[in-house]
Amino acid sequence: MTGETTLIADALIAVTGHGHVTVADISDVWGVSPGTVHRHIAGECSTTFERIRTLFRRALTPDGQAVILDLFTAGTGWLTEHVDQDLDLNGDGAVDTDDVIDAAIATIDQASQSLKTLRAATEDGAITAGEHDENQAVIAELLKAALIARQVEAYIYEHQAPRRKARPLQLARAARRV
Repeated sequence: MTGETTLIADALIAVTGHGHVTVADISDVWGVSPGTVHRHIAGECSTTFERIRTLFRRALTPDGQAVILDLFTAGTGWLTEHVDQDLDLNGDGAVDTDDVIDAAIATIDQASQSLKTLRAATEDGAITAGEHDENQAVIAELLKAALIARQVEAYIYEHQAPRRKARPLQLARAARRV
């Protein structure tokens, strides 16, 4: 087994072993037989990034996604955060540019609040346990607001209608007509 097949096998063992997804679910999402999935679990074959991405997005619960992220980021400096939030922030029935702007405004508001809280906490030169807890909560809300803005923008990008290519300008022909 190569390092790649071991990592994929470990991830599939983790998500199936903890009941986050079944072999039949993976088989359905990937469009392969259950036997093929079992070969992946045994580390006998590798798969594509696109298959892992599809499994991650379509078949796994947030807990199952966390299992894969924890496996892939183990031993690194990366931390992951899940924000379970309706992306239609203004409640108008559509995820659109207004939602991105609302999320960005919320991020700026949270940044302002976190700086004010930090300033107040350090006025006497020391941070108490209560001030530390408050600072951490405000900073967590700041990060959440920024993540929501990021998710809204990504949603809009992924669900936008494809753009048509613009026709090249015929400057030379237009100039000749004059």
